[in-house]
Amino acid sequence: MDRTVDALKICAEKIRNHGVRRVKGVATAACRRAKNGNDFIDIIKEKTGLRLETIDPRLEAQFTLAGCAPLLRSAYSHGLLFDIGGGSTEIM
Repeated sequence: MDRTVDALKICAEKIRNHGVRRVKGVATAACRRAKNGNDFIDIIKEKTGLRLETIDPRLEAQFTLAGCAPLLRSAYSHGLLFDIGGGSTEIM
C-alpha cells in the first residue's frame, strides 16, 4: 500500500504540473476484493488528493479495450485482448 501511495503521489504531482483539470481515477480488482479497499481509497485521497472510484470488471474491460483500440489493426476482422492485472484478468 505504501508503494502505491508513493507512486500515486508522483502521478498527482505530474497531473498538477501539467494543469490537468479532469481526471477519472479508478480502482480495480485489488480494491474490489480487499476488506480495506474503501479505507485505502480514502488514504489515497488524503495523501494525494486523487479521487478513485472502484469500478466493476465489465467497466474495467471496457476501459482497457478503449485504451488499446488504436493498437488493433483494422485489416483483421477479429482480435483478442488480455488485460492481466494484479488481481484479475479480463479477456476481450
